[in-house]
Amino acid sequence: MASQGDIFEVVFGGRQHGQDTRNVVHFRVRTTSGSGAPTDAQLEAAILAGVWVNGMRDEMRQQLSSEWSLLFTKAQRLSPGPRSAGVVSVEDAGPGSIPGNALPTAVAAVIQKRTAFAGRRYRGRMYVPGIPASYENDSSLSAEGVTAMEQLANNLDQIFVATAAAVAFTFEPILLHRDVQGGYTLVTGHGVDSVLRTQRRRQVGKGS
Repeated sequence: MASQGDIFEVVFGGRQHGQDTRNVVHFRVRTTSGSGAPTDAQLEAAILAGVWVNGMRDEMRQQLSSEWSLLFTKAQRLSPGPRSAGVVSVEDAGPGSIPGNALPTAVAAVIQKRTAFAGRRYRGRMYVPGIPASYENDSSLSAEGVTAMEQLANNLDQIFVATAAAVAFTFEPILLHRDVQGGYTLVTGHGVDSVLRTQRRRQVGKGS
């Protein structure tokens, strides 16, 4: 059973112009309440069925181009190891809602992850592909595009609860440090970079 301090990952898998995209968000268990003993799979399924994931799926499809499609969502416990097998859901899979062309897959909006500490190590970012061409204005996001990305950023700020086998788990967003096993810093907020960025193909939609 997961306990306080365990780290989980949620992946939003999509596809645009024949390329796979990944948006990855990390959380830690802040508190637990209840007397049950859910398995990792039960808790991961509860995360995927919960209000936060459903809200993110809805926002992504509402704000992104119809040339981008959500294929799946996956929840997985990462730490302490060994990591779980994870649970995959295809609930709400389908194309984005904004008609018309998307910008090239390698061109993405950036949502910044902030912490209470200074320095590059304590700043993260999530690249968001599938940006409608109508959101672009001279290599930057238009006012409409900034507003759309702010909707996603506001969702990322949320602390949420998932309940499995009569145990309520409260999750809070973190910045994962991949160079240290189990290392992380709590995220204090998210912001939108108005300048569109180009990312290498292996990084499409991911970030850290």
